[in-house]
Amino acid sequence: KPLQASLPHPNPTKSFWTDGEPGCNPLASEGSDSPIPEQVDVCIIGSGLTGVSCAYHLARMVESGATSSLKVVILEARDFC
Repeated sequence: KPLQASLPHPNPTKSFWTDGEPGCNPLASEGSDSPIPEQVDVCIIGSGLTGVSCAYHLARMVESGATSSLKVVILEARDFC
């Protein structure tokens, strides 16, 4: 019998770099109130190391001229890591 997904987890583990002093992650809620774009070229699910690394490398591709501009959105269930 398939299991039902129960995401996001109700009691997630906090990242050590964001669980420190208040204000250590000033961009944690960046974009939280903005509407999600209707059309994007790339949608990244999750702002952990893998998601942010993908966004970084996509930005580098555009910067180097390897591709034209891209519309990228990162979706995160909670605060941006």
